[in-house]
Amino acid sequence: MQVGRYEILEMIGSGAHGRVARAHDPLIGRLVAIKLFPKELAHGEARQRFIQEARVVGQLSHPSIITLHDMGIDEASHTPYLVMEYLEGQPLDRILDKRSIPFQKACAWAGQVASALGVAHRKGVIHGDVKPANMLITEDGRVKPPPLPEHRLTGAPNRSWANRRTRARICFLWASCCMKW
Repeated sequence: MQVGRYEILEMIGSGAHGRVARAHDPLIGRLVAIKLFPKELAHGEARQRFIQEARVVGQLSHPSIITLHDMGIDEASHTPYLVMEYLEGQPLDRILDKRSIPFQKACAWAGQVASALGVAHRKGVIHGDVKPANMLITEDGRVKPPPLPEHRLTGAPNRSWANRRTRARICFLWASCCMKW
């Protein structure tokens, strides 16, 4: 199967907002992850919003944010898609199903997520679905939230005290959910 110029190798996940595939980029010769969205986003206002949001998210740069390489709407299938860096790892919820996380590691991951969300918030992007199932733990032990699970643009960068308070709550909740008391 082909989406844009990318050759789909296998489906590796699915959720409420689309499916994720491991794919090959023949121009650069690398593996990528492609998130395929519902066809409803390919037309009208939804199309414009998809493109606008992808452009904003594509400008986010942080070691704990999965890098967005490309986006498009496949002409043949009318499927909107995002092309992201491909990382080996597993979602945090699967790790938590097997074992608890040491407190120091949970706090380190919470800090990485809060820092990434801070970068996004300063660009006016709110993630909208921070939970263990949406946090990828890479093979080298870093945590990376995906760029577009369910987010919204605030229209303006957010540097308020409430934003800092929200990040502090996320850190506390993240550490709490990673530990099995």
